[in-house]
Order: sequence, then C-alpha cells, then structure tokens
Amino acid sequence: RRRAEEERRRRRQEEEEWRRRCEEEEAARRREEEERRWRREEELRRREAARRAEEQLYARRVADEAARRLEEARQRAAAVALRQQENLARQKAEEDAAFWCLDKAEFIKNVQVFDQQHAEETTRRYLQRKEAKQEAKQRAKEERRRLKEDARRVDACKREPLPKQPLAVHQPGAAPPPAPPPWPPPAALGGGGGGMAAPPPVAVWPAPPPQKARKRPTWGRAPSAPASLQTPPATGTSDVPPWAAPPETVPPWAAPAQQASAPSQPPASAQPLSWPDVSAANPQASAHPQPTTFTQHLSWPDVSAANPQAAPAGACSDAWAAPQPSAGRRAALHVRCPYTEIAHDVQGFAETFARAAALAAGVPLHRIRVHSVLPGCGVGGG
Repeated sequence: RRRAEEERRRRRQEEEEWRRRCEEEEAARRREEEERRWRREEELRRREAARRAEEQLYARRVADEAARRLEEARQRAAAVALRQQENLARQKAEEDAAFWCLDKAEFIKNVQVFDQQHAEETTRRYLQRKEAKQEAKQRAKEERRRLKEDARRVDACKREPLPKQPLAVHQPGAAPPPAPPPWPPPAALGGGGGGMAAPPPVAVWPAPPPQKARKRPTWGRAPSAPASLQTPPATGTSDVPPWAAPPETVPPWAAPAQQASAPSQPPASAQPLSWPDVSAANPQASAHPQPTTFTQHLSWPDVSAANPQAAPAGACSDAWAAPQPSAGRRAALHVRCPYTEIAHDVQGFAETFARAAALAAGVPLHRIRVHSVLPGCGVGGG
C-alpha cells in the first residue's frame, strides 16, 4: 500500500509538473503572440504615419506649384495690360498730332465723319436695347401664362371629387364574411309579424386589425387602492365583484309579491352572483374565470331541460330560460362567441343580444345595456 501511495504521489507530481510546464509554455506562447501582434500594430502605425506624411508633403508641393503658376500668370497678364496701355497712349498721341496738323477743310470733314459714325453707333445701341426689352417682356409674359396654367390645373385637381373607396369588410386574403341573419328576427325576440318596421341600414363595420393577446382582467384591486376597496364584500365570498354585492334596500320596481312573501330573504334568483367552479375540468380557467353561458353567470334556474320548447337552438340557448324577476340586483354578463361570425353586423348582434337578455331576465328592454362588443384573444377572435 505504501508503494501504491508513493506511486500515486509520484504520478500526481508528474501530472502537476506536466501541467505546470504546459501552462508555462501556453503563457510563453501567448506572450510571443501578444508581442508579435504589438510589433505588427506598431509597424502598421509607422507605415500609416509615413504614408500620411508623404501625402501631406505631396499636397504641399502641389499647392506650391499651383501658387507659382498663378503668380506667373498674373505677372504675364500685368505685362500684357501694360503693353496695351502703352500702345493706346502712343496711338492717341499720334492721332492728336495728326489731327492738329490738318487744315481747316480736312478738320470739318473729319468732324462730319465722326458725327455720322457717332449717330450710327447710337442708333445701333438703341435698337439693341429695344430688342432686349421686347425679349424680356415676351419671356415674362410666357412665364405668367405658364404659372396661370399650373394654378388652373391645380384648382381643377382640387375641385375634382376623389374616387370612392370601397369599405373593407374583412381582412385581405380572409374568407368572405357570412351572410347577415334574416329580417325580421324570430317571434321570441319581438319580431315576426309584431308590426316592427325594419331598422335603418347599419354601416358595415370592418373587421378589426389583428391584436396581440391581452391579459384578461381580474377582479382583484390594485395594491395602491384604499383598504376599504381591498376588503372582500359583505356577502362572504371573495370572488364576487364589488358591484354584485346585495343592495341595502330593494328598488320600488322589484316584484311586490316577493317582497310581501319573503322581505328579509330574497328569492333564489336574486342571490348574489357566484362564479362557476371550473378548476377541476380546466386548470387554466381557475386563474381567470370566464362564464360562458347566461345560467352559469346569473344563477337562474335552468328550465330548458324540463321544457325543451322554451330553449330554441342557437349560440345563446341558455338565454331563453323562463324569465325571473331581478329583485333590484345588478348583474354583468359576458358572452363569448366567434367574432368573425358577427363582424359583418356588430350593431345588429348587440341589439339581438339586448333583446335576448331582456327576455331572459324578465325586465324591460331599456334596463339592458350593451357596453361593448370587442374581439378577444380566443380562437377566431371570440
């Protein structure tokens, strides 16, 4: 065992020695590479400095040569001008000497010739100036005419009505929207021979642009809200929204029969709203409970099973239950359906929904308010 220990110690020392030599060699190699890279960069910097100095020297030489040539040209021009002045002065002196040496007849003849030449030159200059003025006037006239024509064309373009663009009903490339529902509505909604005239034509709502999925709101209050708003309502259930708490008094338009029968205990249909427990069937729905039907949300007795004729087929079949008095309670209703199927007539869908809700709740139509019809983040925009 001692020999094995010594052998392991010796191997460990050899491995450490080999690792140390490798590290030293790697460090030496890195130092050499760093030195070579530094020398290469230094050589590049030196060459760049030499090239810049050479370029500056060449530019200075070119500038000096250009200045020298310019000075020579200026000196030559000055010499030529001096010679011309000398020639003109000598010619004028010769003409003056010849003029004063002429006799009287020659003098009169020269004066007449000079007057004639002066008159011809004056006439020529006058005609030249007149022609230049006429040309300038013609050019100004053409410019004014062109500007007027441009302004007339712009006014015509402004007065011309824009072409009517067709109203886009759905997104390009998508399937055409389905046909609108027939009119009048079914007899259960108040139509079908009820003497109700057709509504005015409703503007077609274009399909909304695609939106990114938004986080669904929860019923919890913000941390910055006062403590009175953070406490759960007095109903005993924390999942009831604040606006669903039972009021202190019953409004006068509530059912008098129920007030007389049980004034202290409201009927089953007037109990506080309760959210359906769907956490067992759908774990994802427990965080954001969203009711899908009227009966699940409003706790109305479902009489569709006992009376199948009371619930016609359709997306809102639970809304056709027997009307129950609301007993002065307020309720909010969320309905989910494919948005693409109602995008062609959102206002008509809102009116139909209001009639169905009023019929199901047993309240007048003006008691039902549709706040908004918005596309959600579900399948088909529902």
